[in-house]
Amino acid sequence: MELMSSAVWLVVVVLAACGGRYPGSTPPPAHDDDETDDTEQATTEPPPARRKPAPEPPPASPPRSQYDDPKIAALIEQLDPTEYARWPLTHNQHPALEPSYAIANAFAQPGVSWLDLCRLGAQNRRGAGSPDQLEYLRAWCSVASRDPRAAVSRLAPLVHASVLGMPAAVRTDLANIVVDTGTADEALRLLAAARVDDLAIYDLVAASFIEVGRAPDALVFAERALAVNDQRRPVDHCMRLTRRAVLVDPAARMAAVQALSPFEGIPTCATLLHELKCWHAKACDQFLLEHGIAADVLELGQVYLAWPAPTATAEAWLAIAQRASLVSARGADEAVTSALEAALRSAHCEGAQLGAIRNTARILKQQRHDPNLDVRLDLIDVTPDSICMTR
Repeated sequence: MELMSSAVWLVVVVLAACGGRYPGSTPPPAHDDDETDDTEQATTEPPPARRKPAPEPPPASPPRSQYDDPKIAALIEQLDPTEYARWPLTHNQHPALEPSYAIANAFAQPGVSWLDLCRLGAQNRRGAGSPDQLEYLRAWCSVASRDPRAAVSRLAPLVHASVLGMPAAVRTDLANIVVDTGTADEALRLLAAARVDDLAIYDLVAASFIEVGRAPDALVFAERALAVNDQRRPVDHCMRLTRRAVLVDPAARMAAVQALSPFEGIPTCATLLHELKCWHAKACDQFLLEHGIAADVLELGQVYLAWPAPTATAEAWLAIAQRASLVSARGADEAVTSALEAALRSAHCEGAQLGAIRNTARILKQQRHDPNLDVRLDLIDVTPDSICMTR
């Protein structure tokens, strides 16, 4: 840059030294600075008109998610395996520090509660009710006295009672009482002191801890139930595996989910496995198939997942277009067309791929397709330059 500036300055100096004259010519006529030279204006050609830039063709449609389908979106939104954490409780069952067996009815007239019976000393009477019913009332009077250890010790043998409905009620009561005492460790100590080692009670304690919002304590009993490893009822075992998968740390969840795989031959277990995979790993195909979503809709979803980056080659765009052309689901034609447009732009309407791109559009036009795409398909097939137009 410095050399060029020096050269320009040298020319100016030489011209000045020569009086501004050109060799062998007369000096140009003097004129004011604001006077226009008609001769120069007549001989000077105007600059060529600038070509207006062609509009940039729209980019390929962005890939949609397979979950954009309203039915699929609704299924995914409703999926909530965390409900399995409260198994085996039903929707109507909730922890309560109340007898699950109607003990007041065995000792008094309607309107008298079990607390009334305890205040009246009914637990110390002889001859009223059966021995198991009397022991059951004594256990609940211990609860009223805030003595959970005595209550659990009295209730524990009654899991084998012959009174109709009492064994199931006792298991529920034991779960409610130990959960009310505090942590999982405290609950384990109470049950161990009463020599309670009952799978159904572990299940109920885990569910009851979930109901009171203490998931870490629930996981302790969920693991304790699985440690029993009772697979005589495979569906119940799968429910326990599912509960653990819901409760564990997300970093360990995939391994917990896969623990259901050996039981996939059992329909209920397979359903649980597919729900968990969709919920945790977003691998939803099997879950969606089970809920009535057609296979071709899922294949279109895979096309969306494989959608190339904007800078992909013409070959990549053509490949995704041809893959989408094999799908019969609604929306596949749009995917084909958008991918072909992107392929043309990537190839600049040149090269070996041009013929294949146009031919793919032509084949789609000849088949049953979305008529709203006819204009775009014609541009691809007949006037591809309109898509590839550059500035």
